[in-house]
Amino acid sequence: MNDNRAFNSTDLHPLDGWGGGPEMSHFEGVMWRLDANPHMRSTMTGVEILDHAPDWQRLRAAHERLTASIPRFRQRVVEPLFGLGTPHWVDDPDFSLDYHLRRLRVPEPATPRQLLEQAQWIAMTPFDRARPPWEVILIEGLADGRAAYVLKMHHALSDGHGMMQLLSQAHSRSAEPGPPVKLPARKPAAPLPSTGEVLGRQLRAGLSRLPKQARKLAADVAQGLQRPDAAQEALRYARSAARILGRKPAPKSPLIAGRSLSWHFDALDFPLDDFKAAAKRAGASLNDAYITGIAGGFRRYHEQLGQPIAKLPIVFPVSVRTAADGLGGNRFVGGQFDAPLDEPDPVACMKKVGAFVENLRAEPALDVLLRVMPMVGRLPTPLISKMIVRRNCRPGRAGQQCAGAAPSGVHRRRARHALLRLRPAARLRRHVRDALARPALLHRHQHRRRRGAGAGSPSGMPASELRRDHGHSRNHRGLRRAGQAVENPGGWECAPR
Repeated sequence: MNDNRAFNSTDLHPLDGWGGGPEMSHFEGVMWRLDANPHMRSTMTGVEILDHAPDWQRLRAAHERLTASIPRFRQRVVEPLFGLGTPHWVDDPDFSLDYHLRRLRVPEPATPRQLLEQAQWIAMTPFDRARPPWEVILIEGLADGRAAYVLKMHHALSDGHGMMQLLSQAHSRSAEPGPPVKLPARKPAAPLPSTGEVLGRQLRAGLSRLPKQARKLAADVAQGLQRPDAAQEALRYARSAARILGRKPAPKSPLIAGRSLSWHFDALDFPLDDFKAAAKRAGASLNDAYITGIAGGFRRYHEQLGQPIAKLPIVFPVSVRTAADGLGGNRFVGGQFDAPLDEPDPVACMKKVGAFVENLRAEPALDVLLRVMPMVGRLPTPLISKMIVRRNCRPGRAGQQCAGAAPSGVHRRRARHALLRLRPAARLRRHVRDALARPALLHRHQHRRRRGAGAGSPSGMPASELRRDHGHSRNHRGLRRAGQAVENPGGWECAPR
């Protein structure tokens, strides 16, 4: 869709409540506190490629409007006293846009590899927890006069879906600037509350909600007693919860062990239409094809290193967001899938992925992990870290993490210059072995499919190993062939470029 109208301040009105209320959800609070373990940091990074470097003053003015329209971006996190409540968002009295919005120039003409190296260094730097947890860096000096816009956010702000809601509204749709926008006068931020004051606010808010919660509970119980199938529904939920919580992943890969604090970014591009054709042939979704491509790439990788395995645990988010949910925030649960690396047929693998997701969505207790978060959030952070590693196969322990983002829908621009690409920069921790668990992200922008991923080892993966690891690229080309009408007897195989 082409929408060439100039950007207007009203474009940001739908984002007024982006991010939700002042209290983090228990799930978001767990992600925030897990940052105490540097191996468990929840940083999201996106890299946008621009056709030219934008006018700096216009870019800065755009972020002034954005942060004025979305209060969350001027808020920092305060923990309640003794960690007895959930982390709380409060206005930062020391907010400075110049800290969060920065620019740097790399030696010209910088290559895509050099850009990703800059992005991975930016992403590896921990957030200053005394400031709002987001940063934007404009990188200039790319080849052909291009520039890159690097957005770094803490996952406690939003999931990937909320991030795309933000970008879709915040980007201009025209190369021409809109009319001047007079920003509303902002009241000076109140002094930062103490941890005791935050705990007191939460206790008072909780007490005020008790009567309403008691009435709702009584109404639900009364309604349940009038329904003859209420007991059966409760039993089905309990059985479903037992299946979800009791699911054990496949044995971990012998090539995936240990992890360090170093990250490596990489990116692969594929035509979107080819993947849609492959998914259509299998009666599957685009995300099913995406997961299948990753599984097949790891099959190649293990075979090439002489240690083939039958299953590889893959964890990916399943959205539980509804129309009633606000913008931003986190509304997803993790789906843990044992990818069949012993399945050479991509169509068969896509069908298995699709069946798994369909069955998972049909589980009555799909949201059980969110329901238990209030209890989990009260546990010591080191214990939560161990539980999540054991439960979700965090990278470096057993398997692969994957995520996806919806298409942006229109041709976007930032401060007058066209957005050519958006790369979701998935992080990859450097390892003590040649292979490693790799978080991967998919973004669909215009007519291209982007995948962010990478590889590494303590001293840096050798170029030969990195090329071998890009069996993912060869595998995705084989997946594209699965969408062709002709038979593909070689399964994943395809001719080299």
